[in-house]
Amino acid sequence: MCAFRSFLAFLALTAASSLSTRAASVTGTVKGPDGDPYMGAFVQAKNQQNNVLFSVLSDKQGRYRIDSLPAGSYQIQIRAIGCKAEPQSGVKLAGDQNASFDFALQPGTVRWSDVSLYQGRKLLPEGKGKDALTSNCMVCHGFQNVMASTPRTEAGWRDRINYMRKAMWWQLPRFDDDKADAVVSYLSHMFGNDPTAPRSPADLPGYKETVRSFREEAMGIAYVEYDVSGSKGLPWSAAPDKDGNLWMPYYGRGNEVARLNPNTAEMKRFLLPFEESAGVHSSVPTPEGTVWFTEFALNRIAKLDPQTGKITEYQDSGPEWMHRETFGLQGVR
Repeated sequence: MCAFRSFLAFLALTAASSLSTRAASVTGTVKGPDGDPYMGAFVQAKNQQNNVLFSVLSDKQGRYRIDSLPAGSYQIQIRAIGCKAEPQSGVKLAGDQNASFDFALQPGTVRWSDVSLYQGRKLLPEGKGKDALTSNCMVCHGFQNVMASTPRTEAGWRDRINYMRKAMWWQLPRFDDDKADAVVSYLSHMFGNDPTAPRSPADLPGYKETVRSFREEAMGIAYVEYDVSGSKGLPWSAAPDKDGNLWMPYYGRGNEVARLNPNTAEMKRFLLPFEESAGVHSSVPTPEGTVWFTEFALNRIAKLDPQTGKITEYQDSGPEWMHRETFGLQGVR
């Protein structure tokens, strides 16, 4: 159900000091609709040049602090479920600058794209197609961005389902025509033009029971998200190499692995020289500098030399549909 051309981000927890030697910071407070300090709002600084998104959480006193921001132009914005606030756009930060913004949240709507995958499984209404959706489509990706945020007609959903069935052709034995029709019908009802579908999960019985609270210690986590769009495939688990770069496969029709420099957000892609979906499913950089990856759909493993761009493929003689490689004293297996 994903065209894989929309904005996709790889979420990384990083040491803040690794991002920039001369960096700016943004501080401030967040108050809830009742005027009290608000804990747990995501305060985000989005770099307007490379789309890198820095996120922190407001603490018990409503305070937040985003450190290690490279010089540039930013949008400072808030994400708080059921609330809204106007973003601060065009914020220009120089190295070592400290800017401050306070936010007063207003009541908003809880959207399906706001809830977690756990909540979605609990709250999405029962019906024909839900089980096929959760046990097939949602084992690889969630529903929030690729479904809930993009309503479509029945024809639109059928087009997306057909796209995915072609892209993931090796999964067809477990996702037959009947299941595809059921998922199209379910998505058309939930995320189409059906006025009887629940518009907000907060309107459903049991919503409050799915809302999880977190301890204050959890508010100290900082997140950095990178824009890794530009492929037909889905970016998968990233692995660091000896130089600190992150290597990720692009599953589905991606047919590539890519190297991300987390300090500059620069991407370099290495593509397989054919169109057939290889199902690249994992990538493992070695101390010698090469990168091994699996071609899940074709039952192959491949070795990439990043210096030359040469890719050498090996047909595997073991069980079909190998997800990942294991490196040991006896080589790759």
